[in-house]
Amino acid sequence: MSPIQTLASLNEKSLDALTTVQDGIVAAYKRTASVLPADWIPAAPVVPLTRGYLAQVIEESYAFQTKVLEANKRFAVALVDAASPAPTPAQAAAKAPTKAAK
Repeated sequence: MSPIQTLASLNEKSLDALTTVQDGIVAAYKRTASVLPADWIPAAPVVPLTRGYLAQVIEESYAFQTKVLEANKRFAVALVDAASPAPTPAQAAAKAPTKAAK
């Protein structure tokens, strides 16, 4: 297994563990919420704590995090490119095997 395959496997196992824990928390929360009165979350005068509002907050938060992850990815790739620039098309063509070499 290559180092990249090992990293990908570890990432998947970590994500599986994370989602297993999250699923357990959601299940426990559902059990707790099912025995509480529907209005147990106190109303706030400024922020509407409705399901729709909270769903919008979650969507906006994760949309932002997606943008942050993409920016971090571009940054990491730019750092790699700065340290070890990709070959120019002319350099890549010069290194490519020719039909005569086959």
